[in-house]
Amino acid sequence: MPPLTVTTLPPNSRSALRRSAGLPIRVGLVGAGNWANYGHLQALSLLPAYEVVAIHARRRDAAEASAREYGIARVTDTVEELVLLPEVDLVLVLNTAPQHADVARAAIAEGKDVFAEWPLTVSTDVARALAASAAAAGVMHFVGLQRKRGARQRWLSLPLAVALHLVVLSSLVFAQYWNVETVPEPQVN
Repeated sequence: MPPLTVTTLPPNSRSALRRSAGLPIRVGLVGAGNWANYGHLQALSLLPAYEVVAIHARRRDAAEASAREYGIARVTDTVEELVLLPEVDLVLVLNTAPQHADVARAAIAEGKDVFAEWPLTVSTDVARALAASAAAAGVMHFVGLQRKRGARQRWLSLPLAVALHLVVLSSLVFAQYWNVETVPEPQVN
């Protein structure tokens, strides 16, 4: 199997510049469903390195309820309005998968870093085009997986559990700027 090639993150992305200055990354969130409210917003509210500054959802009442509960200052009427906000450094794409590409494309076009829930898009070709756009724009892009018992998570966390005698409750798998063809498939028994 060929090795995984790791490259550095874009040093001039909005998020990287804020973090290097010791400032929190300002987050704009698209989507106000269960993943947003019971996953991302709860976690982000505990992390001082992040500040959620804006939220948008197709249903404004859902966005307003999330904003009230998590102290988010701004609710926007459109994705375009959210990505144009100068105070947004990172856009979290948490709406439904068929909408991910449009939101990510809009954020990248405005020079915003992007975190999208899996799947990034419903098409491999569109996902590759988004990755190329992000690289050309010099922005960071991430795809997140909310899985605890998936094959890759078990494959990556099992050595830690065995070596340290731990029960793994959660794992974070982070990859960026990699070629799908160079990542070996994990073998889980």
